[in-house]
Amino acid sequence: RDLGVRDTIVIGAGPAGLSAALCADGEVLLLDDQPEIGGHRRAALARVAALEDRILDALPRLQTLRDRLESLCGSIAETGRIEIRTDARIIGAYQPDMLLFKDETGPAVVRGRRIVWAGGAWDRSGDFENNDLPGVLGPRALYRLVAGQGLHLGDIRAVVVGNGLDVWLSAALLHSQGAHVTLALDGESDGASIAAAHDIGWTIHTDFSPTRASSRNDTLKSLEATKNGGVMRVPADLAVICVRGKPSYDVPYQLGAKLLLDPARGGFVPRTEPVPDCIVDVVGEAYGLSPEEAIS
Repeated sequence: RDLGVRDTIVIGAGPAGLSAALCADGEVLLLDDQPEIGGHRRAALARVAALEDRILDALPRLQTLRDRLESLCGSIAETGRIEIRTDARIIGAYQPDMLLFKDETGPAVVRGRRIVWAGGAWDRSGDFENNDLPGVLGPRALYRLVAGQGLHLGDIRAVVVGNGLDVWLSAALLHSQGAHVTLALDGESDGASIAAAHDIGWTIHTDFSPTRASSRNDTLKSLEATKNGGVMRVPADLAVICVRGKPSYDVPYQLGAKLLLDPARGGFVPRTEPVPDCIVDVVGEAYGLSPEEAIS
């Protein structure tokens, strides 16, 4: 199928993609690979709210995030001028302006006078020994497996490492699934959130930067960190490592964007300026922004 030409095609319906679609003029096509718009975090928040809504009340930053995402999704629905295709996966991109994707109706090609890439970021597992053990994953994988695919975790020991929104959302999602949650914070966090975590019943360690993952029968047993001149071990069946993600760049690169190595923004970052004839704009976490920056 050939869907013709749209004024703007937005790929990715997380907060950055939704904002870009709302700001675009003319005919807008919004593509996303999930069943509903709003991104992985919206699905995770919905699952938490359905099972443990008191956590959202206790952690205002998560409630604020949910309100922001619901507001964007509501605005998209109200416009009536944005064509939405969910469960749509990009198969290929062809310079200068063509996309091949597949949704529930089958494969299709479409061209855009302007293409906005809001494909988000890929998880990184952190820089420590044995970071590839089964049981070590990132927050995006957790959201997809639990909120997206319905994986039930049950009564496990889960450690969430890092800082920022994904630490608190990952902890809330794990708690809602019945896991025993430990927060291993590697930076400063606000006192209200820490106090709320204590009230919920989560164990908290501060200034925790993992140096090694230990295993039993090739699966995760504990995370280790150097602290106060010794080794601190936190038992864990699952570890969620919340570090800055790697910007996704495959589609912009296929459409002519250049890649810039920027470790401060997670690795190689797609850049479209100054590239002659490149019609792609890159936004949100795909541009190297943090989740907090992309959502604001």
